[in-house]
Amino acid sequence: AVVGGSLLSLGNVSTQWSTAVYNSPLTIVLSLQASICVVVGTSVNYSLQPERTARPDLLAGGVALFLVAIALSVAAQEMYA
Repeated sequence: AVVGGSLLSLGNVSTQWSTAVYNSPLTIVLSLQASICVVVGTSVNYSLQPERTARPDLLAGGVALFLVAIALSVAAQEMYA
């Protein structure tokens, strides 16, 4: 739990840094940070306990659809902002 919390805090600091240095919109940075947390968290949890997942194909499909949704959201933000 300590390592996970430390990595999440490091991600938050890097988000603040990228927003300040690259002058990127916060809405894009936060959506990318959240998607990375979900994808990495899902992948790590599955790799640690694959026997607890009845349908790994549905899990992978859900993660893929989530990534598509985030990509479309970022594209829309860049296009209309």
